[in-house]
Formats: sequence, C-alpha cells, structure tokens
Amino acid sequence: MDARLHPLRAYRLGQDPTITLEDLADRLGTTKASLSRIESGKQQLSEELLRKLVAETGISASALRPDLAKLFMKPPRQSGRDKAAARSRAA
Repeated sequence: MDARLHPLRAYRLGQDPTITLEDLADRLGTTKASLSRIESGKQQLSEELLRKLVAETGISASALRPDLAKLFMKPPRQSGRDKAAARSRAA
C-alpha cells in the first residue's frame, strides 16, 4: 500500500486546529464514514463531492481525482478575431 497521505487527509491535518472528518463532512453535506473511505482509498470521490471539496479546501481537482480534473479546466480564451469568425459562421 502507498504510504503517502491522501491529499484530503494531508489538508485536514495541516490546518490549525486540525479539521476533523466529522467537521468537514458537516461542511460538505456528507458523512464522516464516506470521507474516511475516500481518504483510505476504498471509495472514489463523486463528481459532486469533488466540486464541493475543491471549493471548500482549495485542493486541486487533479490531486483528488486526476481523471475528473478536466471538468475544472477553463476553456481557452478566444481572440477577438476568433470570436468574430465564430459569429460570422453562426450568421
């Protein structure tokens, strides 16, 4: 088994004072047991809980669920020329 701490556990333990599983579960609207299973690797984060965790903790989605991190990426900005071309194609 990997000896590294799950990013969620590392976050909780790094807070002063330490955030308990129960406190974090209450903030996220989930259960202590669910967070415990996530930290131990027995359960994957759902997309919904991932979004809540990222918002609550600031932990990156790629650290928590690399396979879902693309959901949090902003689309590339279009230049003015690209926007004008898209509008002319739509007309």
